[in-house]
Amino acid sequence: MSRRPSDRPAAPAISERVAILTMLDPYLSLRALSKYSGVSVRQLQTYINAAPSDALPCYRHGKHRVVIRRSEYDRWAARFRTVGRPSLLTVLRRVGLDTPPLS
Repeated sequence: MSRRPSDRPAAPAISERVAILTMLDPYLSLRALSKYSGVSVRQLQTYINAAPSDALPCYRHGKHRVVIRRSEYDRWAARFRTVGRPSLLTVLRRVGLDTPPLS
């Protein structure tokens, strides 16, 4: 007696590849990071070429290809976050009354 296809036991499913549909921490080109951050490409290049202690971390691929991880940009940009009026903070620092930032 011949079996019909619907009578066969199901074969175990084996995937040939894994596809990740969401990138949680993508690498962004300068143009994409410019759109994400609202900072011009030229200014981002200035930040990348700053002194090593202040520079925006990046990955250089080849001679002209530069990419930045979104999480590294967010961490770098968070250093510049302020609360309150910047002019008041400047005065408080000058007189030694500034308080450590809240983390």
